[in-house]
Parts: sequence; C-alpha cells; structure tokens
Amino acid sequence: MFLKKHKDYGKGNVLDMGELGIAFRISEKFNRIKHLLVQQRKPENESLEESWIDIAVYAVIAVLLKRKWFEKLKVKE
Repeated sequence: MFLKKHKDYGKGNVLDMGELGIAFRISEKFNRIKHLLVQQRKPENESLEESWIDIAVYAVIAVLLKRKWFEKLKVKE
C-alpha cells in the first residue's frame, strides 16, 4: 500500500506539512473510522481495513520523517 500510494503522491505532500500534516491525515482517517463504526454504516468508498492500513502507513512515514530517512527514500518504478 505504501509503495502504491508513494508512486501516486510522491514526497511533496509529506515534506510540505511535515509531521503535523501526517497527524492531520491520521486524525481524518481515525474520525472516518469512528464515524462509520458508531453509525454502523458500511463505507461507500475505501474499506475500514484500508483506512486502518492508511493509518499504519502514515505512522511508518512519520517515523521515516523523524529519522530523516523519508527525504532520501527512493522507490523503484
């Protein structure tokens, strides 16, 4: 999932806002999950599992960013 999304988004969206931007994205995903669970609704777009995976991927990106590894990351096409 990380590699697929990284190819689509690149590094700019993370580097522009840094760790705070990642925290906002995680917050949005968490609130979506919470809303769907409380409302007992089935999602119309991405599954709950995909949202949980997104949160995990964002957490990994945050660690890479803190360690200064994200900037150096190269993904093969």
